[in-house]
Amino acid sequence: MTRSALVLAALLLAACAQNPQQAQRQMLDEQAKLATSPAPGKSADARGTYVALVSTLLEQNSNYAALSHLDALESKYGADAQTQLLRARAERATGNTAAAQRNYEQLLQGPQRSAAEHGLALIFAGRQQWDQARRYFDAASRDAPTNPFIWNDLGYLALMRGDWDTAAQALSRAVELAPSEPRFRANLALYRQLSTGSADPDIPVDVATRIQGEARQWQQPSDSLQLAQTLSPTP
Repeated sequence: MTRSALVLAALLLAACAQNPQQAQRQMLDEQAKLATSPAPGKSADARGTYVALVSTLLEQNSNYAALSHLDALESKYGADAQTQLLRARAERATGNTAAAQRNYEQLLQGPQRSAAEHGLALIFAGRQQWDQARRYFDAASRDAPTNPFIWNDLGYLALMRGDWDTAAQALSRAVELAPSEPRFRANLALYRQLSTGSADPDIPVDVATRIQGEARQWQQPSDSLQLAQTLSPTP
């Protein structure tokens, strides 16, 4: 096991005896130290640790911090498709969609193709450019057919547009691919609520209450379209 992996494993064990937020902050601090002060001959390991730090920051919606660390990471180790994808995610999350779009488009011919298509779909959905969003969602689902986040977001977009058949198929795929993800189950329940007019008896009461209260306003697209993917670590 590498030095970085050993340190991070120890931190995970220590987290059990600490306040969760304190433990998480300590882990981020240690990741940053490991990434910025690599041992001789371990630059690849240190780079991977730094990439993991940026990914964690994005998961926590610390998007500006992620951009700062990306600047440092690329200055020290150079840029590649992986860091470009992380940068596009951070730019999209901070509202710099023009820069995010450029980065995603540059990744369309490489190994990050499906993630780039997914990111472009989210950008166009946020702009309410439905045809372009649907085109990229379809492409992403073809290139990564087992990615539940893509299916969920495609289904949610179809739901907002009243395309019941597409919504049913896409959201069902998302739920079956990731049955433990509550957002996917909630979106499928929302589809049933809106398409049939009756609440889904298999969802938690608190979720059903939320759906009941928000169903009317969600029937029409709005400027504040929220896809589950905007709250998750991909793409």
